[in-house]
Amino acid sequence: MRNSYLILLMLLMPACLNKAPGEKEAIPESGSIVVNGNKLNYVVEGEGIPCLVIGSSVYYPRTFSDSLKLSLKMYFIDLPWFSEKPASIKLDEYGINNIADEIEEARKGLQLAKPIIIGHSIHGTIAYEYAKRYPEKISGIVMIGSPNIYGNDEYIRATEEIWSTASDERKEKQNRNWIMLAESGTSNKEGETIREYLAMAPVYWYNPDYDASWLWADMTVNEEIIDHIYETVFNDYRMFNSINNIPAPTLVVTGKYDYAVPYTLWQGFDSVTGLTVRLFNESGHTPQLEQSNEFNSTLLDWIGENFEY
Repeated sequence: MRNSYLILLMLLMPACLNKAPGEKEAIPESGSIVVNGNKLNYVVEGEGIPCLVIGSSVYYPRTFSDSLKLSLKMYFIDLPWFSEKPASIKLDEYGINNIADEIEEARKGLQLAKPIIIGHSIHGTIAYEYAKRYPEKISGIVMIGSPNIYGNDEYIRATEEIWSTASDERKEKQNRNWIMLAESGTSNKEGETIREYLAMAPVYWYNPDYDASWLWADMTVNEEIIDHIYETVFNDYRMFNSINNIPAPTLVVTGKYDYAVPYTLWQGFDSVTGLTVRLFNESGHTPQLEQSNEFNSTLLDWIGENFEY
């Protein structure tokens, strides 16, 4: 009778009392991590290979398919420009080293050991810069629609050249969108990033009429920080000082109809060991959503070729 009672008591014990000495608490499926006073929300979706997806815990889970999450356990986490209540940041002292340190604190808070780090758009570039500073903390890098050159004449020439190849219909739609945005009379700085992004559908999407408003629903955008990222942190940016040295196996995915980050920026890097570049012919800036099946197979094949899990 006494033994039965003890067994029942053990089964009813809180899980935390059954942990082995030194064992860490399991990470909840959603929550937040405070880094330098910033509350960075996160969500965890899927099962399988751990991947840290940086940028937004709201926007980015919507861009990756549920089928991909059958193979990958994806940790989506905010960065300060998309956090709900960002702490005061001294922007004149805030650069890529600070951002990399924040990502490292987030990785530790999520208890991730050598995940694949994934970033879309400028977040892919940030992922690469993080990996340069913490190469021992990640196993691979995935950049989607990410620039390796930005904020200089070379980038401007590349965007002008690729836009010159756009159809007349696409160009006319973009002109109409700019006119409609100007005529809306909305000059409030709040929400500017989202308004401009939606107006630039012909620049960002294979379908020039695509309505991306659902991706931005419930998003917080801290305009002052994001302006600093694009205008200062990545002003006159060049990723490769030495194109023969990358911190980890890297997959770059680009869209043929991405007029914001031209795929041509990634031409000429075939000889770089460990760098794989894939062009999607029916995608713009967001191939993981626009061609999800092709993206999933490309990513999973690349993982299978480069890592053992």
